[in-house]
Amino acid sequence: MASSSRKATASRSRPRKQRKADSKDAGSEKRGVNTSGLAVLPDELLLEIVPHLPSPDSPELSEKHSDEDVRAYEQQRDLFLALSMTCQHLRQLFRPYLWRRLEVTSGMRIGETILCPQSGKKGEAAYATELVRLLEIVTIRNPSLAEYVQYVSIDFGMNLRHINLHTG
Repeated sequence: MASSSRKATASRSRPRKQRKADSKDAGSEKRGVNTSGLAVLPDELLLEIVPHLPSPDSPELSEKHSDEDVRAYEQQRDLFLALSMTCQHLRQLFRPYLWRRLEVTSGMRIGETILCPQSGKKGEAAYATELVRLLEIVTIRNPSLAEYVQYVSIDFGMNLRHINLHTG
């Protein structure tokens, strides 16, 4: 007991700035390395989990997106985005899944707005703006993402137009 009280007194006797610096040094050794949780699982196991995640129907199989497809696509996109933002390891692993599909569909949430079919050019402009934004990301802002894109589709609420880019 006497030795522990001497240690506490000794650490209090150092200036506050020195104590903060010591604690920062100890924390910086651990920072940047994820040693627990999902990221430490082997890649093979993480990739086995992917088919069990929510996913919409394959675009080549469906002529029109249902509300369930839109919700499943959004859930999948949000999940892959969250996973890829967790750490570098998961980003490297899940980023291809995040950018595999570029979709703009009725009922899709973009920020605070939800795309809904409107007649005329104003309605189509909202869909086109979002599609152009996505294409700009993968071609201009970060061209390395283009290699992951397999499907591009746009649904104006009446019918689905998709382009299958998958060659393999």
